[in-house]
Amino acid sequence: MLKYTLKRFGYMIITTWVVITLTFVMMHSIPGDPFSSGKRLPPETKKNLNIKYGLDKPLLTQYELFMKNLVLHGDLGESYTYPGLTVNSIIAQRAPVSAKLGIEALFFAVVVGMIFGILAAFKKNHWQDHLVMIIAILGIAIPSFVLAALLQYFFSVKFEILPTSGWGDFTHSILPALSLSLGIIAVYARYMRSSCIDVLGQDYIMTAEAKGVSKVVLVWKHVIRNAILPAITILGQQIAGIITGTFVIETIFSIPGIGRYFVSSITDRDYSVILGTTIFVAIVYIVVVFAVDILYGLVDPRIRLSGGKK
Repeated sequence: MLKYTLKRFGYMIITTWVVITLTFVMMHSIPGDPFSSGKRLPPETKKNLNIKYGLDKPLLTQYELFMKNLVLHGDLGESYTYPGLTVNSIIAQRAPVSAKLGIEALFFAVVVGMIFGILAAFKKNHWQDHLVMIIAILGIAIPSFVLAALLQYFFSVKFEILPTSGWGDFTHSILPALSLSLGIIAVYARYMRSSCIDVLGQDYIMTAEAKGVSKVVLVWKHVIRNAILPAITILGQQIAGIITGTFVIETIFSIPGIGRYFVSSITDRDYSVILGTTIFVAIVYIVVVFAVDILYGLVDPRIRLSGGKK
């Protein structure tokens, strides 16, 4: 298991470096600069700003300075759009908001999706199964931003049950979390249904039923424990979807999370914020995938054994 973990950790470090490097190069390939997008500054002022932020140096030198500050000091630089505000402080202030929204949406989606999938498997070809599949199709077909607009109209404008936008108490997170969760509910419902149907067809399930094992014991001890592996496998992908989805949802619901800064930084060509938020999101995703790989190896020993031989 140690060899398997170290191998995955090495992949994580390499992937992080590749993401940082590619983002840095592509960001500087965008036409224009942070001080010419929608701004009318005197040439001398622009020159001084470029010197201040090191943009007058060769690209390779800028990359070396950035990596040195990042690795040695964990410094992601200062925002070009908001002078005096560091990228580290933006992430520290705004990331918890995005994390709270994402965790709420993911927890709700995984629990509901797994329940729907198990229900559909045990009621195969019945109305419950058909209803779950209809929900799954709708969840995949309807984009989160369209669902967000519909939820705002019905629950905020028409019936005035929940707030339209903003961030405060729990009621402010209900509609954004629902907007993010529908697609994941659909994915988990389909995966759990397929996996449970496969497990229910195994000989040991039939043997347990013949011995008179209760439904509760059968579902919990035999079906879920064996059918949950595919759900663990796609967990990292769903977290990535939540992370990227919050960027749009935060803008729609005016949530002061990291996504709003990321979207505005692209428009403003705020290189530091673009790079810093991208690195932060990438590291979160990579760490989650690493944790899922380790968890999967613990749940299924065959994975780590096969990984250890390579």
